[in-house]
Amino acid sequence: GPAVARTWCNVRANASRDGAVGGVISPASRALLEAGRSGWRRVRASDVRGWVDPRLFVADSSARREG
Repeated sequence: GPAVARTWCNVRANASRDGAVGGVISPASRALLEAGRSGWRRVRASDVRGWVDPRLFVADSSARREG
């Protein structure tokens, strides 16, 4: 579901610490966490796709628009 990064998050090519880093998500950026595997979650953000450690994210409680 909708989430917000708490810190800098490496986005990896597969669900592994050995996966190549294909991008990063910066703190406070919004992302969509999808299906998981072995403690990792597939992620979709504005310009990256891949796998992340979901502990680096918090649920986006402000799903409503701001301003």
